[in-house]
Amino acid sequence: MWGMFLKTILILLAIVGLTEIFRLLSFRFLRTRNRGTLYWVISFSGHDEEAELALKNALEHLRWLDSTQEKWVLCVDRGMDEETRKVCRIISSENLDVHICKPEELAEILEQ
Repeated sequence: MWGMFLKTILILLAIVGLTEIFRLLSFRFLRTRNRGTLYWVISFSGHDEEAELALKNALEHLRWLDSTQEKWVLCVDRGMDEETRKVCRIISSENLDVHICKPEELAEILEQ
């Protein structure tokens, strides 16, 4: 009974491992010399209870990407209330990769 269970677990781990190796190889072969900049854009309007979670989630996603690209989280203020703006400012001060901007400034940031 336990032998069958362990074999099943090992097979599942082998499948996951092979999938990860395939992913790493495909990223390696698709890499270019043009590093570019990667932006993760999140917009908030009004009050958002999950603003902190959304920003930290975006930061973690960008950290896990296997690339040497410059990475930014853009927090777009589309009329945030004061509490949500305060949360965004705190996260922005803790992480230099987070930038708070207005919708009008977004195109200017992306053109840089």
